[in-house]
Amino acid sequence: MAVNRELCRDKLASLLEDDLVTAEEIVEAVYNRKVDNPQGQSPIVCVLSAGSGRPPNTFGAHGAEFHFEVQIWVLYADPDATPAWTEADAEDRLDLIEKQVAGVIENNAAVAGFWDDIDYDGRSTVADVAVRGGAAYVLERIPVLVEIY
Repeated sequence: MAVNRELCRDKLASLLEDDLVTAEEIVEAVYNRKVDNPQGQSPIVCVLSAGSGRPPNTFGAHGAEFHFEVQIWVLYADPDATPAWTEADAEDRLDLIEKQVAGVIENNAAVAGFWDDIDYDGRSTVADVAVRGGAAYVLERIPVLVEIY
């Protein structure tokens, strides 16, 4: 029976929300979908589907590889905020969130009913992004691989 990638994406988003929003309160929201324009929300995390690998079955075994992208969006600066939000604040928060994402993945290496292994799938990348309305964000993209045996 084929495994549904959506269920794994939703579970990863839920685990991140539990840690980043509920427990630590270091992000405003975690989304299990793409957000083209955060509309001032900062920081936020998005979990996106990024492809699948479904190798041929061998001796009746079923398996799948699901690729995801965890995006961290942090407002670059907001001098009108109280207190002012600076470029240094953005870098510090980006680093903190990435550390927390790594911790969630490490602490949930196997989740019964969802995956047998989860890990980073290579190096993350960071870029400055301008969204509609002119707001500047720093965006980190973390590739994640989920394996189901």
